[in-house]
Amino acid sequence: MGIVLDTDFCIEILNGTIPKQAFITHFGMKRIYITSSTIFELHRGLCKQFYGKNAMSQKKFEKEQKTLNDFISSFIELPYDGKSATITAEIFEQLQSNGEDIGLYDCQIAGTILAHDLHDILTLNIKHFEKIDDLRIIQFPNEAEE
Repeated sequence: MGIVLDTDFCIEILNGTIPKQAFITHFGMKRIYITSSTIFELHRGLCKQFYGKNAMSQKKFEKEQKTLNDFISSFIELPYDGKSATITAEIFEQLQSNGEDIGLYDCQIAGTILAHDLHDILTLNIKHFEKIDDLRIIQFPNEAEE
């Protein structure tokens, strides 16, 4: 059993809003995962800061990239594979047919979690993920066990 980190939660850790060690201590021995889609979103955000209008320096970008890579490597990656893609398509179309839209990346994150037989997601984006029946939203620091 494990917990999967959503992109927004990762950003809060990286920004120092949520202390990484406090988070790890709180969840103890649970396995902590990160999806390939979250890794993409994190790198994309960093690249936007480098290539954007108010671009950071090359030196700062390389430093931030190392910090990000170190952060990512401290968790278990859940790859986005064929099973993930199939489940993502089902989630996306089911939500669309109900007039709901949570965005493709959140559908990919949910599809990846479910494809790997996991259900717990640690997210600050409750409005999106509560629409997916098979996911269990975990909030920090409120829920550590179960």
